[in-house]
Amino acid sequence: LDGGHVLRAMMGEKASILSSVLPAVLFSFGAYLIIFLKTYGFVWIVWSVLLIVISAAGHPRPLNDDIPLDRKRMVLGVLTFALGLLCITPVPFQFL
Repeated sequence: LDGGHVLRAMMGEKASILSSVLPAVLFSFGAYLIIFLKTYGFVWIVWSVLLIVISAAGHPRPLNDDIPLDRKRMVLGVLTFALGLLCITPVPFQFL
């Protein structure tokens, strides 16, 4: 599963709020990197546009949205996001 599905399972309908804000955050981060730090930031702008295009269709509802996740699955979801954040490099590595 990707992050959107995990987030939807953990937060329910509230996940749509975060999903609608995320493209603006990524675009702003990319613009900040380009304008102020004079470094690579275009990739974040591309991701923001891609998220807008992909999310235009909306997110399908789960089969059973009435039963909340138990504690074990919530912890697993948090660990999934933590691992994902550890894998992200905000600015690409530059080699000589």
